[in-house]
Amino acid sequence: MTINVQRVTAQQLDQVLPDLLAVYRAVFSLPPYNEGEQDVAAFAESFNRQVQYPGFQGYVAQDNTAQVCGFSYGFTVSGEARWHRLFFELLQPQSRETWLDDCFLLVELAVVPERQGQGIGGRLHDAVLADVPHRRAILSTAQNENPALHLYWRRGWEVLAQDWSFQDPASPSYLLGLDLDSRRPSRR
Repeated sequence: MTINVQRVTAQQLDQVLPDLLAVYRAVFSLPPYNEGEQDVAAFAESFNRQVQYPGFQGYVAQDNTAQVCGFSYGFTVSGEARWHRLFFELLQPQSRETWLDDCFLLVELAVVPERQGQGIGGRLHDAVLADVPHRRAILSTAQNENPALHLYWRRGWEVLAQDWSFQDPASPSYLLGLDLDSRRPSRR
């Protein structure tokens, strides 16, 4: 089955929001996440807010029947945003400027379980980062062994902070960083 990965605008993402929520539910209702409908609703609320953020980029993966089987998105990290303040506190003082100036936040990357291991996550990852006009990217992810973490290791992400929790102290997270300049031709 052919999988197409394509960029979508905030307006188009709004049209496929029910499909994105179905993917989110399928991925994050399973262990180790065990999220429920309240979490899906919170994601929908956050997503609707985040599509308006500066530098927003989103991608969906669809099969040849136009069924959405994955998505990725992120936006520019700005100094006044809650994310910037949170990550500023997590990073060592000597790393803050390096990682938070000119930075893209990869917020979410999800592929339905039955399509995982087919390279879709890698394609979504590469697509969302391909054209961002930033020098660095950061993301947070569960610290436990999971397919996404292995994808990030293979793509060159490095640990910037660990053993922190965004919401649940029983679920520690990594803050990962990726030097985007090292992945693309020189900008002369």
